[in-house]
Amino acid sequence: MSNSAMLQSMEATLIKKKQEKEQQIQEQVNQITDTLMQTAESRLNQIVDTIIQNAEKKLQILDKNCTNSLRTNSVTMQQLTERVERALQMIDTQNIRELKTTAKAIEQQAITQIQKVGRKNNALIAIMSCILTTLLMLVVYLLFIEPHHTKEIEEKEQEIAVMGVEHVKQIHELKDQIAELKAKLGKKRSR
Repeated sequence: MSNSAMLQSMEATLIKKKQEKEQQIQEQVNQITDTLMQTAESRLNQIVDTIIQNAEKKLQILDKNCTNSLRTNSVTMQQLTERVERALQMIDTQNIRELKTTAKAIEQQAITQIQKVGRKNNALIAIMSCILTTLLMLVVYLLFIEPHHTKEIEEKEQEIAVMGVEHVKQIHELKDQIAELKAKLGKKRSR
């Protein structure tokens, strides 16, 4: 065998060994890559599951808080309405008492005048005066005091309505956030 043939044979052997070595290395790289991919995929699935579980817990808490907020706001609105009604009843009761007291004072004045004068005409005039004064006070009450209370009632009702609208908006925003989170969780699970 000539040197040239020997060199070619050695070169072919080296190339073959190099190819075998490269193939072994490639197989090892593929095995390592597969193992890494499986480990990473498994770890990623665990992380996603943990995130989904935590998100579901938070959604449940949000849902519970939303429900509690609805109940609390409903109770608060009812309490505010009851307070306004009680306050208005107290104001009306106080005004009626004052009117009755004033009417009784006028009546007593009329009786005193009747006793002093002792005549029928003057007694009739005193009674008429008492009746007219009482009617005048009722008219004043109906024209000035009652509209004032009506205005207060309307203002309180508007305040309560505004608060109610704000609470409803907050509740709807919470529900929208919960729905968005549920949708995101659904997408992540489907992956």
